[in-house]
Amino acid sequence: MKFKTYLSESKYSNLYHVASTKVTTKIKKDGIVPQKKPSWTGAMGQDIRDCKDCVYAFTDLKDAIRWAFKAEWDNKGTKFNIISFDGSGSKWDKDTHFEASMAEGEWIRTKDTIQSDKIKDIQPMSPKLARSAVQ
Repeated sequence: MKFKTYLSESKYSNLYHVASTKVTTKIKKDGIVPQKKPSWTGAMGQDIRDCKDCVYAFTDLKDAIRWAFKAEWDNKGTKFNIISFDGSGSKWDKDTHFEASMAEGEWIRTKDTIQSDKIKDIQPMSPKLARSAVQ
């Protein structure tokens, strides 16, 4: 997919990405790399991403927490982390996923790799964190 307009990068200095704990060590080493294989599929196993080879992010922590909670629910037995990072310097586009219209912040995506030195923190999803998103 070709991005038509890039969003102002200055407001993206504090973003959140949701990833399986299985890839956290690799992310710490290599950064957040655009997805080659789909990690989200539809009911029939089809790739539901409308942007191949993208890194997806949230501008609001509550949106990231809700997505991580949903990911754990949908992928029983798999744990997820919320990764906070500095997204300035990357070219961001709005994520067109239908659930983004219900978000508190923006859902965005980039084809850029987020370098490991831009990662600020990695926090595991937890019941306490989930409760904080709904209070």
